[in-house]
Amino acid sequence: MGDGTAVEFVSSGTAEGRREVDVLPGEMSQTEIQVKVPSDALSGLLTVKTVAGGQLFSVTSETPFRVLPKINFAFPNRGHLGDSIKLYGTSFGSSSQVEFSGVQAEVVGPIPNQPLGRGVEVRVPQGARTGKIRVITDEGSAESREDFRVLTGPTINSISPQSGPEGTLVIIEGEDLDIITSAYFSISGRRTWGLPPRPEIVGTPTENRAQLRIPTRINSPGIVGISVYFPPDHHSNKVPFELTAEGMTLRTPQIESIRPARSVPGATVILTVRYLPNPQPEVVMVAFNGVPGETEEIIDRGRDIYEVYTRIPEGATTGLVTITTYDVTGSTVNNFPIFGPPTITDISPSSVRVGGYITIRGTNFAPSSGGDSTLIYFNTATGASREVIPAAYLGETGLRVRVPPEAVTGPLTITTVIAGRFYSTTSEIEFVVEED
Repeated sequence: MGDGTAVEFVSSGTAEGRREVDVLPGEMSQTEIQVKVPSDALSGLLTVKTVAGGQLFSVTSETPFRVLPKINFAFPNRGHLGDSIKLYGTSFGSSSQVEFSGVQAEVVGPIPNQPLGRGVEVRVPQGARTGKIRVITDEGSAESREDFRVLTGPTINSISPQSGPEGTLVIIEGEDLDIITSAYFSISGRRTWGLPPRPEIVGTPTENRAQLRIPTRINSPGIVGISVYFPPDHHSNKVPFELTAEGMTLRTPQIESIRPARSVPGATVILTVRYLPNPQPEVVMVAFNGVPGETEEIIDRGRDIYEVYTRIPEGATTGLVTITTYDVTGSTVNNFPIFGPPTITDISPSSVRVGGYITIRGTNFAPSSGGDSTLIYFNTATGASREVIPAAYLGETGLRVRVPPEAVTGPLTITTVIAGRFYSTTSEIEFVVEED
């Protein structure tokens, strides 16, 4: 062939749909031409054009030239099941099929702003494993040069050490740790006001190993959960780490109120507490006049306020209530009243006419407030008891009562209702109703 030879390909990159590629003198002989297929070439007939003696000669192939697909790269080259991946290459065509390790993927469509056949967006299919990506078109197929990595994590399998103070360097081992961008604390069973400080990723993580430094300024020892994160929404599992109290300045818990204002052994009361290091029921001890109760639940109300649900133990008596965690103890200022069954020790005077007043002395008399009450029952001639509300409450040890018209001589019965529980006692002393 003479000088001035070119090969014309069907093309997706020109308005005419054809692209000419010049043939250099060293790339041809009388019977053969070597030419580089352009990146936007499409399958179709080839035309060879040559100029000799000022005349143009051309010839078109009788059979189509097949342009096979080619994968240049995947972006990103790793991803989770369901993630969107962009494949860049050539000759993908409009009816490409894409497979990840032999599993067919959903083709989302061409990549915007890319020439036809130069890019396709797909989703990593369920069941895919790390391996080659394969593009299949009507003209043939192509595999990626590198494996596409199917991510299942990040996942934490272990952490070492499993406890330590603020600033501890910990090593986590697991899967897909090289993709993580941040680490988090979750404080089990509670929140902190605002975001707690995050652990720092130290150095460059590898696929199976990463180093984290426990932050400072937490000032709340106890079990925390450590997790790592890869955007946009891939959180690892949480592993427990016991944050010890060395070096911390712990605030003393402050008991601001107890609801209800009085109660009985076996009942549950709610303490409102400000500042509670490590608010975990298993490590927080509430004692009633020195007798430990059972901490059932702790609810974080925000701004360092906690509600501590505690069952009053049998044997507890009126006295100060204390709350202790990590050797830091807070106490009520005033005694918390704990009632038991009422007792009657004296009735004065021991005899009086109807309409007169008597004073009853004893213990565990409840005031009529907050759902609590104390009632006195007198005998009557019909055999039924006559209920009377005290005329005056003289504290836990005294009641002033007016004798009702129906009353007759006999023992008195006192019933108290405290924290929804009923108690009753009958006097050993017989009260005498004097006759007019």
